[in-house]
Amino acid sequence: MKTFRGSVQKSKLLGLVVITIGAVYLGGNVWSSTNKLQKSSIQVNNRTQNCQVLSAEKYNGYVKLYLKNGSSKDITAFVISSAISPNTIFKFEEEFVFSEADFVITSGGIYEKQINIPSSLNKKQDLSFDLSAVIFDDKSSEGDQVVVKEILDKRLGEKIQLMRTIPLLERMLALPDRGMLPNFDSFKQELITTLNAPGKDLLTQLEEQRPQVKGSQIVNKLSKQMETGLQTGQEAVLREIQNLEELQKHQGGSTLREEIIRIKQTYERILSRL
Repeated sequence: MKTFRGSVQKSKLLGLVVITIGAVYLGGNVWSSTNKLQKSSIQVNNRTQNCQVLSAEKYNGYVKLYLKNGSSKDITAFVISSAISPNTIFKFEEEFVFSEADFVITSGGIYEKQINIPSSLNKKQDLSFDLSAVIFDDKSSEGDQVVVKEILDKRLGEKIQLMRTIPLLERMLALPDRGMLPNFDSFKQELITTLNAPGKDLLTQLEEQRPQVKGSQIVNKLSKQMETGLQTGQEAVLREIQNLEELQKHQGGSTLREEIIRIKQTYERILSRL
């Protein structure tokens, strides 16, 4: 009887092992199939002449694409878009011109990008995207010129804020070392006031930057994208100054001059691309 019970127990154990292995095998198949279902190809409509999306795949919550620059020039920005509804467009803009690392998509280069997408697009079975526009390092462009203008307007807003900032940085650098830290608070307050200058001053600078728009509608009203650029530029500058202020609290102002020189040189380098 004992032997019989032992055999039964072993059989039960063997059966349990088989069932467990089978469950793992089936579970693995289900997991693998689910992953395959989460990945699907995307149709891409190319609005450019010399660039190409080599592949674009949709996963759960994001899209991965590979963009090839077939132009002889470097890419400093590109825009991908997709229609969510007849009145709503999802737009993703990749902007390199403000990169401190001087990054671009070089001529002949391939760029991989993962783009998070809203749930409204993620739910779609048949998804299509547009490669709407690209801008090159010589400021020429390809694609939808309305989209290109939006990028250029935003850049101009950010450019104005950098141009406003550099003279104040230069005034700080003109001070002797012992006078820089005591004057930092007044410098910061003047910078905030300058970055919030009234629209009339902005329009004057706009005419200087784009003489061809004098007398046009844009001189009377800033575009939405330019306002966005002004806000983005202001936030970026003040964030940099805030980081600088925190650094000096820990270092007692010993690196203040070097850091201001670094910020000024970075802004000058960015302006040279704009």
